Amino acid sequence: MIPRAITSELKMTTTIISDEEQTHATESPGRLLARLREQKNFTQEFVANKLYLRTQVIARLEADEYQQMPEPVFIKGYIRAYAKLLDIDPQPLLSHFDNYYTLEKKSDRTLWQSKREPNKSEQWVKWAAAFIILMAVVAISFWWQKSKENSKEPALASLTHVQEKQSKKSNFATVNRLQSMFATEKSDKSAAES
Repeated sequence: MIPRAITSELKMTTTIISDEEQTHATESPGRLLARLREQKNFTQEFVANKLYLRTQVIARLEADEYQQMPEPVFIKGYIRAYAKLLDIDPQPLLSHFDNYYTLEKKSDRTLWQSKREPNKSEQWVKWAAAFIILMAVVAISFWWQKSKENSKEPALASLTHVQEKQSKKSNFATVNRLQSMFATEKSDKSAAES
């Protein structure tokens, strides 16, 4: 016969074990991964570097923020790789993920188009690039306008010069005709006088 003290101790142990199993059953995949990571004294940065992911992805995975992550197929791959890093079987986590994750219709976006929060330096670079492009467009249009005006001035000057030459030629031709008319009249008069 087993003494009462040992029996009560056995009941406590069984209760503790079954409570722990229930926690695993109700604990979300992300929380379970976070707890196991902390037990191994790994940081999120360490895990992210080992899995070639951003730290933000690991944080969202552990917080069960699946709506802000890519499609479920990628999340399952992250869970599988994370579980292998922690030396645990990924299958229970994956089946638990399937039960935990409600398949909501997500927007069709590819992995490289996943929403990423831009930091302030990226925004500054975008504004600086836009300003430089704007200034280049203004400078080019100003230069083009000036070159257009400059090309009109020589054309106008050469047109005026050509018109002056033509008017001189026409004046000269008129004078020549008048002279020839007077010359023929003089020769007609002198022929008539002789």
